[in-house]
Amino acid sequence: MQPLDPRYKPAYARFQVYNLNLILVALAMVLVLSTLSAYLRVRARGGRPQAKEEEEKPAVTPLVVPETSPPRAEAEAAPPEPVESGDPVVREYFRAVRLVESATGVRMKPSHTISEYLSETWSRLGKAGEVFREISRLAEDRLYGDIPVDANKLRYLVSALEKILKEQP
Repeated sequence: MQPLDPRYKPAYARFQVYNLNLILVALAMVLVLSTLSAYLRVRARGGRPQAKEEEEKPAVTPLVVPETSPPRAEAEAAPPEPVESGDPVVREYFRAVRLVESATGVRMKPSHTISEYLSETWSRLGKAGEVFREISRLAEDRLYGDIPVDANKLRYLVSALEKILKEQP
């Protein structure tokens, strides 16, 4: 129960203390002063360094290609060297690649994987695309997966590919 007369109320005092971390203030001031002094030193030296005037460069003489080198188109059109391999799957795959190269005109680059070459020639092969896809799958299984592949089946597919490509216009 609280008395109604304010003289009899409990005493109440409020006191606030503000604490200022002087170390953090001093650190901030040091950073500001060092940045300002560095800026003033650069400004006193003349600001940014002047760009050097570019000297006139001599005219470049055109490159003369000797006539002994074959033109680039002929070098790219040269047939690849035959692959020497004891694996019949590799031999049959490259036989199929030579057939596809002659039919489509797309050369297999050394950087091509089997899948990349298939995707590059797929649209140009027509009906032969399915057969070449199967040949490529078998070659990938043998070369990348080390899965045994029936070489006779691959030979049959390559001869079927050759037959289809001869029938196409």
